[in-house]
Amino acid sequence: MQKIIAALVFLLFCYALMAQLPEQYSFTNYNSESGLLSNQVNTVVQDDEGFIWIGTTDGLQRFDGIRYSNFRHKEND
Repeated sequence: MQKIIAALVFLLFCYALMAQLPEQYSFTNYNSESGLLSNQVNTVVQDDEGFIWIGTTDGLQRFDGIRYSNFRHKEND
């Protein structure tokens, strides 16, 4: 009797594993055509306010999910 119960528990466990739905991920590719200063990105960080900061070879950018704000080095500043 214990073997039958163990087999049923095992089958129920296997069924529960197969019942999990795979997670769906969405990706968006951003490049210089969509607003990046450069296609060479060195670092990406998200701050506490939700802004994404992108460090490229041509400057620093802040992305709010819609548009970029550019920060570049100014001579003598």
